[in-house]
Amino acid sequence: MYPIHTENDRFLCSEVYAPLPDGTRLYTRLIRPRGVDTCPCVVIRTPYEPARRGVPYDLSSCGSDPFLSRGFALAIQHCRGCGDSEGAFKPYREEEDGLALLAFLRDQAFYNGEFYLHGGSYLATVHLCYMARLPEDIKGISLQIQTDRMYHRNYRCGCNYQWNNLIWWSMVLKRRFPDHTLSLPLKRPYLSAAEELFGQPLPEYTDSLLHDTPDSYWTDDPRWEAITHLSVPILLVDGWYDYYLGGMMDMWTRLPARTRARSAMIVGPYGHGTAVSGDAEYPLTNGNIPSDYPAAWFDNLRSGTPYPYAPLGRLTYYSIGSSVWRHGVYPPAWGERQMLFLAPSGRLSTEPSDAAPISYRYDPLHIHNCYRFGSAYRAHAPHSLDGILSFIGPEAEREQSYFGSLRVRLTVSSSCADTAFFARIYLVEEGESYNLTEAVGALSYFTDCYEPGSEITLELDTTPIAFTLKKGSALRLDVSSESGVYLPHPNVKGHFALVDHTEVAENTLYPAKCCLILPLCEQA
Repeated sequence: MYPIHTENDRFLCSEVYAPLPDGTRLYTRLIRPRGVDTCPCVVIRTPYEPARRGVPYDLSSCGSDPFLSRGFALAIQHCRGCGDSEGAFKPYREEEDGLALLAFLRDQAFYNGEFYLHGGSYLATVHLCYMARLPEDIKGISLQIQTDRMYHRNYRCGCNYQWNNLIWWSMVLKRRFPDHTLSLPLKRPYLSAAEELFGQPLPEYTDSLLHDTPDSYWTDDPRWEAITHLSVPILLVDGWYDYYLGGMMDMWTRLPARTRARSAMIVGPYGHGTAVSGDAEYPLTNGNIPSDYPAAWFDNLRSGTPYPYAPLGRLTYYSIGSSVWRHGVYPPAWGERQMLFLAPSGRLSTEPSDAAPISYRYDPLHIHNCYRFGSAYRAHAPHSLDGILSFIGPEAEREQSYFGSLRVRLTVSSSCADTAFFARIYLVEEGESYNLTEAVGALSYFTDCYEPGSEITLELDTTPIAFTLKKGSALRLDVSSESGVYLPHPNVKGHFALVDHTEVAENTLYPAKCCLILPLCEQA
């Protein structure tokens, strides 16, 4: 089937099998400019390209490729067990395969001693897996929408993200399990969901469910400290609506100071991608960055010319509501904070109130599934759904910008020994609400011995966000016990993956003791 060699007047392409030490062969496509003996090489590894079964690669689109047009070669490899590669796919176990690809490329005639790593989401994971052992011929890195510490993606304040993650596993393991279909309802105990889906134990997935604290299961992963000692300039790109955002912001702060000074980070109005989503319902004008941003980054590292899309050493970010890109340091230096207090009649007020407690029923088996995330979506009308409490703030008298994490302080109680509370913040313009950011937390995360019926105060910090309130616009805060991408809490005390039943909770919010804290620290 391979090798296959094709060419046109500008490019040469070789499709070959790159051998691994264990004898497995991985499909690898090498495209390079004609007329040069050696050139720098951009390295990409992916599980997503479909098998082509020996059909020669079409070079007709290569003329517009931003890497090739700048004189880079491209090495694109199908991960083990994916596309046209042999073997069985083993998610997140990419360290040795990635290093083997680099060794293979060093033997190619066009190798000039310079590798540049590029990829987003799992295509970034494949590089993070071996970044702690980064070879000296890696000269630059561009990673998008992914974190090196997956614990912070999987868990937030005692709540677990894994249900949507199981959808991803079912997709990438289709070759290993061709007969499975993802049609399961939410099972209890949740630990059995994967085994029922695939028809056999799947420890590479279920092991992560049993480690809901940052123990050695997570810290022994080579990715855990990959960024902490990085000496190579890196470009990080993410979006305010991406569930990896908190982890990527943490990566930026953990870069060594000398490396961060030569690196850049861009955060736009994106979800799990690097462009404004086509189904965004709020206008995100000027939200996209040019598609050549990674190629321009590598070109900058080679030539020394200024990077056109972001200053080095700073965060470049889009402020939702203003359509303006700004620059600042992260984490921001806290200045004055604005507080909005929960008030009667579903309002937010600048002054504390004497609002009466509000109770609602939460049944994890009957939820609304109304919390879309991944772009700027229009929300359901306030006060329109049982079990979701809405509070709307005063209209802004002047334009005001915000940047950083918002804090939602909730005093609550529950009839159950454990439950969860979820807060979503919206931007309200012309009577419509659009999601900005959110926070979630379980009672058991804040105390080991909650007594049903007793009051407890939760401090829930949202993922970071930059937004601008225009004159006449407002903020809305929704409080409930059902969240978006996180597993519905069973209202049962115990390990979320092991409890075998759910309960119905009567949860109570004490608005007079609750507030939304906003960071007034936007930087020009």
